[in-house]
Amino acid sequence: MSDENVALVRTVFEAIQAQDPDAYLPHIDPGLRIEPSTNSPERRVLEGVQGFERWISRWPTLFEEYEVRPERFTVSGNDVVVALHERGKSARSDLTIEDRFAHVWTVRDRRVVRIRVFNDEREALAAVESRST
Repeated sequence: MSDENVALVRTVFEAIQAQDPDAYLPHIDPGLRIEPSTNSPERRVLEGVQGFERWISRWPTLFEEYEVRPERFTVSGNDVVVALHERGKSARSDLTIEDRFAHVWTVRDRRVVRIRVFNDEREALAAVESRST
């Protein structure tokens, strides 16, 4: 099942980047919860398909150029830790960002039911390891 979960998360990432909702929506559970990192500017938990679509569309609109790329996928039970690298150039100034952070995607019955955002991959890995002990 773990290889299937990684494949599903990869599929969703590719569909987001291709802006293809028909490819990602079947994999999003209607009860999905997206939990921000401790230093996120948006602190509220987003829920459901509408919350997911807000989550994937809001951040890129703040940038003239924006790219987020998965670097690694690590599996722990139903969780997939995704190490990410992002780059962007602000739409309002010459400010550029380059950052690494991580998500933990929880998959059940071939659907994403929870996404937790972490400041870095180590923190995400520690969170899934603490759940499995």
